[in-house]
Amino acid sequence: MPLCEAAIDDERPAAINMRPENWQNSPHSLLYCIYIEKRYDDRAGYYIYRENGNIVAGHGYYPFDEDPNMYVQSRVYSVPSHIKALGRDKMTTSNQLGSLIADKALTEGYIGGIITLEEYNSELADKIVRITDPKRYPNYYYDTELINGRVCKPRHYKDYGLRTQPMKKYGTCIIKGTRQIVIYHLFDEIYKEQLFENLDKIRAE
Repeated sequence: MPLCEAAIDDERPAAINMRPENWQNSPHSLLYCIYIEKRYDDRAGYYIYRENGNIVAGHGYYPFDEDPNMYVQSRVYSVPSHIKALGRDKMTTSNQLGSLIADKALTEGYIGGIITLEEYNSELADKIVRITDPKRYPNYYYDTELINGRVCKPRHYKDYGLRTQPMKKYGTCIIKGTRQIVIYHLFDEIYKEQLFENLDKIRAE
């Protein structure tokens, strides 16, 4: 609730999905998704980040309906007083939570993850792809593991000890009745063909 209450006076467009007012009757709200829809109950979760005991950020994930081998990163939110730019030499709290979720999702059998953004966030989608491009980081490297017969790249680093998660853009799909831009990350890059087959079924015209 403290995380959601911080969104009441937040004028950023995404804040409307976090606000707690009348949440029991607001299917778009985080609290509705957690407590009524129970979206984060199965192979899923919502993580909270605290500093000095104060809740400052949150980030969730759940199975993608159109491809249960993929998880959806959702409801990424930092309170207005805790917004930090993602730089070459640091990680934001959202970046840290995303890495934690990726590690958890890997243990749960996911092959990769997606982020969906409404079309008004098209510039943000392109920015995420751009700033996570390994070519930007001279010291970029990744780990390789054999997991369930798959050669996976489970952890990526833009520099020593600084995690990143390279994202690529698929395009626009109709998800839950709304046009959504889809960007994705795969632990096993060979799975791209299967992922695209599933996304093609809901691709927007």
